[in-house]
Amino acid sequence: MRRVLMGLAAAIVLVVAAAVALFASAFVGNSAMEDGAEVAPGVHLCKDGFVGLYLLDAGPGAVALVDAGNDRSGGALQQALARRGLRLDAVKAVFLTHGHGDHLGALPLLPRAEVFALAAEEPLIEGQSAGHSPMAALLGLFGRPHPTGLRATRQLHDGEAVTVGDLSVRAFSVPGHTAGSAVFLARGVLFLGDSAAASREGAVRPAPWAFSDDPAQNVSALKALAGRLADEAPAVKALAFGHTGPLPGYAALATFGRPD
Repeated sequence: MRRVLMGLAAAIVLVVAAAVALFASAFVGNSAMEDGAEVAPGVHLCKDGFVGLYLLDAGPGAVALVDAGNDRSGGALQQALARRGLRLDAVKAVFLTHGHGDHLGALPLLPRAEVFALAAEEPLIEGQSAGHSPMAALLGLFGRPHPTGLRATRQLHDGEAVTVGDLSVRAFSVPGHTAGSAVFLARGVLFLGDSAAASREGAVRPAPWAFSDDPAQNVSALKALAGRLADEAPAVKALAFGHTGPLPGYAALATFGRPD
């Protein structure tokens, strides 16, 4: 029995060490997030621990979110809203870049908000799937995913544009990090979620491989997006990410998209 317990303890230590190493590989060298930073007129970054979500003006007393953070109590989000004299009921819509749990945290606090996501992301949002990344496989050793009780109220398609109040948002399919990863363009900001990150040197990095279903597909999809939006580059004032600070303009994505 003692040998069994010691073996189990050693296995747990190895799993935890592997998880820490994978986590570090994903975030070391990234640019820092600044809570409350104005990314562009009408767009503000809310730092929720190691995750960034974004508040977008959608008309008088109304905002939309890109992602919903990690904290299920919505503490960081509520503070960001309070700085503007708003409460949770001011959130009219949430645009989900993908369905990982650290981007869904405050959704249960926003039952009246319309939730937008690409159709391919529904299984991950609802907890029917954990995805196919190395980290998902590692966590799968401790059990299968459980239903989240969460869902998108409206499924978007690649290239589709929607309006919330006076806010126009266009969605793009960028699979690879997850099957239904989305990038959104709104108020001159390209919101890339976890499909990309910003390095300290100001370069665009692809999604962290340890958390991605298909890293090669992620890179290919990002390059395709860079080419697809090349004609609209002057209108893109900033690139925004799920775990790093933003980058000004479009140049860093254009550079990433150049042929090897």
